[in-house]
Amino acid sequence: MDPMQFGSLLHEILEEYYRRLAIEGISLSTTNCDSALKILEEICDQILSRAPLNHNFRPGALWHYEQQEIRRMLTSLINWECGENGPEPEFSPYLQEVKFGIGEGTYPSLYFKEGDIELRVHGVIDRVDRDLYGNLRVIDYKSGRTGFSKTDIKKGLSLQTALYALAAEQLLSQNNRVMDSFYLHIPNRGKSGHLQFSGEVIQDDTVQEAVKQANFAVNHIQLGEFPAMPAKPMGGSTGCRSRCDFSSLCRVTRQSIIKARRRGF
Repeated sequence: MDPMQFGSLLHEILEEYYRRLAIEGISLSTTNCDSALKILEEICDQILSRAPLNHNFRPGALWHYEQQEIRRMLTSLINWECGENGPEPEFSPYLQEVKFGIGEGTYPSLYFKEGDIELRVHGVIDRVDRDLYGNLRVIDYKSGRTGFSKTDIKKGLSLQTALYALAAEQLLSQNNRVMDSFYLHIPNRGKSGHLQFSGEVIQDDTVQEAVKQANFAVNHIQLGEFPAMPAKPMGGSTGCRSRCDFSSLCRVTRQSIIKARRRGF
């Protein structure tokens, strides 16, 4: 299993798990934790048994232990979420893997216009929770531990929590508010890129900056400008990773970064 397959497998388990909770009307709370964990065990038994075939990897000698680690990680996640919610959770699972602008019969693309450019964005929201009043919470799973800040969003390095919240407001809210949007890091149960909204999502400063960054990217794509510069240089160097298999082919140099920054990147 490579990291992409690992992430896809975790997404599949959580999609089916939270969909089952929503169908059965089970909330993640301290009073329901045992029942919730039993359902998780059933879902893991079902999906892990066919995971190598469905995700196209050959199970190695450690596959047995990798399955145990996946179960442990997800059990810790559910225990944590039940503890966070207490006896009466504010939000409960509502929708899973919400596709917009992808295929027929799904929600339409997220549309906005910034200057002379019209953008139609498509994507998949991992999870949407809803409270008793119909207000929404948007969650995007991450299988890694690396977090993202509001500064990363404003710089265009991580746009999902902003644009997915905007999509949920346009496509799902039905006059109810999107309350917050964040990345949920499965290995350590951490939250990052957390945006909380007191009014309309589009009025939020960070979201407006994310829209501008999306517009900036599309504009330069149309102009054919693809500068050779890393988004986040590591350790003060010009490289984007501390180790990279393609370093011998890389066009990133100090001069290329200076040139790109002069053009506004």
